[in-house]
Amino acid sequence: MLQLDVWRPPSTITPFLTVISHSHADHIPKNTADIIVIHKYWADRPNVKHVKPIIADGKPIVFKPSRSAKIVVKALTPREVGRIAGRDVRRLHSTWWPISYDNQTILFIGDLDAGETEIVKEFIEGLEKSGTRITKLAIPSYNGVNGHNSEGMQLAREVADLTRYAKAKGITTIALPHPVLGPGSWDEVWIRSS
Repeated sequence: MLQLDVWRPPSTITPFLTVISHSHADHIPKNTADIIVIHKYWADRPNVKHVKPIIADGKPIVFKPSRSAKIVVKALTPREVGRIAGRDVRRLHSTWWPISYDNQTILFIGDLDAGETEIVKEFIEGLEKSGTRITKLAIPSYNGVNGHNSEGMQLAREVADLTRYAKAKGITTIALPHPVLGPGSWDEVWIRSS
């Protein structure tokens, strides 16, 4: 049903909806669902224009793939993430997306910088205090990276630690291999569609 950037569940079902986290070329799918959503901050970037997305402006967007199914997506700004996490957040590598469907709430984060995994933990705690529970966490899996404010395996270790934290809270972890599967306690591994 969902495609997150270039990643899909390993099934033969064609996704109904593609959610794009940011404008980096390796996150813009060539094969997409009919409906594509991206936050307004990234919408005018050259890598994105060809996909003709629906522009998210911070309000929840509701999709009805069938009479009985409903998907709600919301793009969060760094400021909103910080308010929920209880800290000042001025910049994030990519847009964070809570996505609700089938009584599940996925937190999709398409890319991370070193240090952002602590914000994810604080964000999850903040949501829980307000009565919202994340049931699935879809995040990139790194196996060594230079960039993202990280050297070598630093970000891979941070993500692995975040997956252990999530599992301890009963949250299903979804790996989005970036570009290959790295360390972590993963429940699901999604595949690249393009």
